[in-house]
This record gives sequence, C-alpha cells and structure tokens, in this order.
Amino acid sequence: CASTPPFSRGYDKVKQQFLEKKLWEIHFVNEIEWKTNSGIAESNAFSEILEHVIMREDGNLTNSANVSSSSGENIGSSNNHINDGIVMFLTDDCLFLEPLAVVLSAAIGALSYGRLPATDGANSNIHNGTAVFNFLARLHPGISWSQTRNVASPAPRNQMKFLPLKPYFCNLAESSDKTNRNLADGVYLYERKFGNIEWDYPFDLSGGVYRHEDVIALLAHIKCEDCAENKRGHRSEQNGLFHPNTFEFRCNSSLA
Repeated sequence: CASTPPFSRGYDKVKQQFLEKKLWEIHFVNEIEWKTNSGIAESNAFSEILEHVIMREDGNLTNSANVSSSSGENIGSSNNHINDGIVMFLTDDCLFLEPLAVVLSAAIGALSYGRLPATDGANSNIHNGTAVFNFLARLHPGISWSQTRNVASPAPRNQMKFLPLKPYFCNLAESSDKTNRNLADGVYLYERKFGNIEWDYPFDLSGGVYRHEDVIALLAHIKCEDCAENKRGHRSEQNGLFHPNTFEFRCNSSLA
C-alpha cells in the first residue's frame, strides 16, 4: 500500500516539511521507489537498499552519515550529539501519535545519553558512562500487552527513569518558540535486563532508531556469519539481509 498515491503524497509532504524546517539533515529512502527506479529483482530489494545506504557498493563498510532504509519508509538523521548520524527504520503501517520532528528529537536526545554531557551540565552524574543503544518509538509506559504474541508484556515501571531532554537541546530550544514545539520533553530509560517480550526486543524495524555506527557493526557481524556459513555450504551469503523479517531476527539474535 506504500505505493498508492495517498501514501506517496503523504511521504512527499513529510519530506518537504523537513526540507523547509532545516532542523536536521535528513535523507529518506523508500523501498517501493527504490525498486521502481533501480529495476532490481524483488528478492534482492531489501539487501540492495541496505548495501547502498549503509555500505559502499564494493561491500566495504562506509563511514558516511545520514543514511536510511527499510521495508517501508525509512529515515536517517544526523545531529551534532551523535557522531555519525542515526538510522530510523519504519514500515508502511507505522502510525505516529506525535509529529515526526518530536519523535526524532526524542530519539536524538535518548541516543545522546552517556555519549556527550548535557549542554547545561545537568544529568552529568546519572549515566555513569552507560550509553543508550536504541530508541523504540512504539514503546510507552502504558504498553502492557504484546499483540504479536497475544500475551501480557508489562512495562518495567519500577526500573524506568525519566530523562529530561531540554538540557541536551537548550541552545536549540531557546532559538525560537516554533523550534521548541518540535522538541520532545523527555524519554524514559530502563535496562533491558528488567524487560521482557515487547520490552526485551532491542532491534525493531517498526520505529526503531539506532546510531549509524551500531547498524554498521550489526551488518558487518551478519555478513561475517553468512560468509562463514556459505563457505560451509549451509546458507547463501545474503541470507541474513534478503528480507526485513530475517534481518530483524538476525540482529536480535546477535544482541541476545
């Protein structure tokens, strides 16, 4: 359905809004458009996108920032708080309850945690060197059920702590009231070991946001595993990347 005119117009509108705001440098990659414009085979579409936006065509890793890819619409954003940009994965059935700019600001703030100090010095003693690995847009303290498994999946409320994001964006937030409205107030942090089911699923293509460098590391790990297995005649070299579901599963297996 991502190829229908209403979806295409919606994607174009979002892209235009970010071009006008110029808050971040963002690159959009849509799998439907990619397949149409490149003429590649359906079976190779997802792996080709990952190779193009995360790696160079020769298969070597690249350090380029602001990249993205997914089975639907996928967004990459760069910010001074994060050394090589971020990658946001989205599918065409994702529904945002907040403007995308607010979601991205929350992701940028969350992924900045433990990497660089807040601009006003606040929260400097909270993280003790611990860095946030991901930002999952679909999680909320009110989430208590896993739809895919049809079982209870309560949030680890007793282990969650609220991180105000204003200290990370104080210079940007003070620039204008309009900009301030596009920034998230804060995010909830928790250690993965206290979560289960929905709260223990670190790599998610439905709204997951990650540092580009971490996605590169996961891709490299999967490719190395596949190369080793291919030499043994167990699986094809691209098996771990050929489909979004397989890629998501392999990333979570690598992070287990």
